[in-house]
Amino acid sequence: MVLYENLTSDPEAEIARLFHVMGVPEELVPVGASALDRHSQNGMFSSAAGGDVVVVPEEGKRLADRTFKDFGFPFRVDSTFEEFQQFFHK
Repeated sequence: MVLYENLTSDPEAEIARLFHVMGVPEELVPVGASALDRHSQNGMFSSAAGGDVVVVPEEGKRLADRTFKDFGFPFRVDSTFEEFQQFFHK
């Protein structure tokens, strides 16, 4: 599991750990780390300058919840971080 806190506190170490698990050559860690140089959502959920958060429409939430259920994930869009984390620590 990748925790945001680990990825932001020491990105290269976390990427190196992930690459090791996936069998990706260590020399590619800097390339992987460069992916963090830009905001991955391109401001979809908030602006980098701290602007308003975009609200996901209810239909999008229902679709996500249905997808979670279809794949057997025991959480929903409104699950807490702790509930989400518990799923991966079993």
